[in-house]
Amino acid sequence: MRILIVVPENKLGGAEKLVYDLATEWHRQNKEVHVLAFENRINKPYFFLPEQAFKYTMLQEGKKLSKASVIKKTLAYIDREKIDIVHTHLSAINYLFPISLLRKKVSFFHTLHNLAEREAVNRMGKIIRNWAFRRGRWNAVTISSECSHSYRKFYNKSNDHLIVNGLKDPTHSPLFNQRKRELDELSPEGIRFLHLGRLSHQKNQSLLLRAFKAFQEKNPTAILLIAGPETKEPASKEIMEQIKAMSNSGVHWLGPIEFASDYLFLSDFFCLSSRFEGLPISLLEAMATYCLPICTSVGGIPELLEDVIPLADPKMEKSYIELMQELSKENREAEKIELRAKYLDKYSIIQCANAYKAAFKSSRT
Repeated sequence: MRILIVVPENKLGGAEKLVYDLATEWHRQNKEVHVLAFENRINKPYFFLPEQAFKYTMLQEGKKLSKASVIKKTLAYIDREKIDIVHTHLSAINYLFPISLLRKKVSFFHTLHNLAEREAVNRMGKIIRNWAFRRGRWNAVTISSECSHSYRKFYNKSNDHLIVNGLKDPTHSPLFNQRKRELDELSPEGIRFLHLGRLSHQKNQSLLLRAFKAFQEKNPTAILLIAGPETKEPASKEIMEQIKAMSNSGVHWLGPIEFASDYLFLSDFFCLSSRFEGLPISLLEAMATYCLPICTSVGGIPELLEDVIPLADPKMEKSYIELMQELSKENREAEKIELRAKYLDKYSIIQCANAYKAAFKSSRT
């Protein structure tokens, strides 16, 4: 069974992290797996490199491809490599949905990394997915019970495969010791909060920044590290201005970074103040690295956390401030150990990869 995983861009993000870990795990299991990205417009940092164990191809370097070029080149790749399974992520389905009409012997899967109504993004995205899922040529994969519920309600279909995200166990990168020295100099004794995510309306960093400001009034040595790229959203510019305004008040923007798990190992708390979510890979990384999460109760997050630690109301700033204060008051080693065990029990990349393989196999019978 030859598997082709397709992402729109070669960049750092949760979906790309899942793809990397899945491809690496399938290669370890001696499966033939290919990863294809349409383009790379940000130049660095790369998530997929040509020297990775699995086969990686980028259709275009440095500029945007037309949809016709994407379809033509991807179709040629499928035929040349005799692909059996095409597995798309993010907006890749918007480009490739016509291919499912041309290659009837190939099975097609698309993973929804968010609630269905959010993942479709716009009217055209909804039309494409409606057609793809309703006609049965594309298999929908949802990543949490909440995502599955939203899919069934939004598309009026109950044919999704519920496969929760998985993660390869994080380890220290070659940059770990350097990063540790830098953080020890920056904050030798203060509480360290870390946020990972693109600057956006969804991630709602404005709430986090306001909550941290209130928290720091009583804890002046605390710091907040924010790692992630800027986006084209209007909210991104506003958030960046807020970050800059607090740069002398314990807030440090790291930008997009490789090996983000290093900072999770080195931080006390992982913060997510999202308005909506699917099942964040970054949250699994926090659980795996003993970094206690402080999160809003949205999407698949309650499935991961609510039986271990409390969650904040995403619409109430006061709720998030109180949660930061509550969780930082005393030692929480027991909760960290419990969340680490939960990750190992239910959210390893091996379990995730095997669940996908079973779904792929069922589509071939």
